[in-house]
Amino acid sequence: MTSSPFNELLKYTKPGPKRRCTTCETYSLRIYTEPGTLDEKVVCTNPACRASPFHREE
Repeated sequence: MTSSPFNELLKYTKPGPKRRCTTCETYSLRIYTEPGTLDEKVVCTNPACRASPFHREE
């Protein structure tokens, strides 16, 4: 069984701030840490959000 990109991302994230995404206004933020670094950034996991790494133009 292969892992989805979302499942892979969850390995490197933890629950994010309890606020809305400033782009899509949903509560789908997580804190992402790039593997091998200590750099943390907040990412939106909503695929409909233009700021999300999962966003796709349809």
